[in-house]
Amino acid sequence: YLIDLHSFGKDILGDIVLGNDNNKTTSYSFIQNTKKLLEQEGFIVKNNIPYSGGYITKYYGNQVKNCEALQLELWYNSYINKREFGEEELPEINEALFKETQQKMKNLLETCF
Repeated sequence: YLIDLHSFGKDILGDIVLGNDNNKTTSYSFIQNTKKLLEQEGFIVKNNIPYSGGYITKYYGNQVKNCEALQLELWYNSYINKREFGEEELPEINEALFKETQQKMKNLLETCF
């Protein structure tokens, strides 16, 4: 498994976007199980829209034998702070929110692997 972690700032009415090149870089069961586990942690999860995976996901998921590659995009408001983000380089981090999301992601990884 390859999990390519990223984050995004714009509001797309979701907390996490799972990208697997529109179902080409992971099995159906892997992405559905991951989505289910994230939803159980309270995240709103979207598949492939607007982020379907970049070079890393597509290369390893399509070119490397027996590798399931998934891009996981996490919304800034889910782990930095619940507010509008502008152009600032070093945003103020809400430590409690960060630790809560950190634990949720740890739960996901422990359950999946």
